[in-house]
Amino acid sequence: MSIRRHQKAGLVLAAVLLTTSSWAALPPGDRLDEAERLGNRGALLAQEGRYTEAIPVLRQALELNPRFVPGWYNLGVGQRTD
Repeated sequence: MSIRRHQKAGLVLAAVLLTTSSWAALPPGDRLDEAERLGNRGALLAQEGRYTEAIPVLRQALELNPRFVPGWYNLGVGQRTD
């Protein structure tokens, strides 16, 4: 993976972690449920090879729950193959 690609991934990570949005208004349990739902949807899209669609969905999941490890993995795979 090139240095430029790593820099882009780092910027995406920073943007995801620092972004605040309407998701913050959801109660904690609902945020985790929604993060899991979005993560599952993103994983399904990635499995179908629809990485361009999967990446924003996975980013939304990670915005809701930055500790959602499968989401980080799937996002990395999606960005690497996109």
